[in-house]
Amino acid sequence: MYVNNAAVMIKRIRNLILLRLFGGFFAFAVLLFLMTVFDIQGLRYGIGYSTAFLIISFIPVFFILRSRKKLSGVEKYDSFFKADHDGVITMDTLAKMLGVTPEKAAKDVDWLYRKGCFQQLTFDRSTGTITVSDKTKTGFRNYEETFVVKVCPTCGARVRLRKGGGDRCASCGYYVKDIEEVR
Repeated sequence: MYVNNAAVMIKRIRNLILLRLFGGFFAFAVLLFLMTVFDIQGLRYGIGYSTAFLIISFIPVFFILRSRKKLSGVEKYDSFFKADHDGVITMDTLAKMLGVTPEKAAKDVDWLYRKGCFQQLTFDRSTGTITVSDKTKTGFRNYEETFVVKVCPTCGARVRLRKGGGDRCASCGYYVKDIEEVR
């Protein structure tokens, strides 16, 4: 729902192609390094060159593998965004759900957000909050509201909640549901 599947798929295909390409260079570099270490075919004097080639070919492979790991977490974040009740998610809450530090959660979400992996979300870096959009696109210029504002029947406070769902009133703690009548 909140994952831009087309963007994620393009990034996964790109990573797969780059991994095959640079992985081949890395395998060749390992082979060349081993040949120089064991002095196969008199390559003993090229150990500096083979070591440099090994290191240089490993750098892109490292970044591609790191990118693949981050992309694999997109579905996990999507499930947390779907489970949210009021449309605002703080980094502390997200970090508790993931079992990581708030800094790590913010760094991962920021990277995925900049790469275009999420849609209908706004990530505010200054406050560290994610706001889920009020509208979802159901057709060409046809939007449907995903959140509603209800009035708490006990204290009169306004409660923002997901359509068809429910949430606790911040003022009195009463559980307000979407199906309840507004007074």
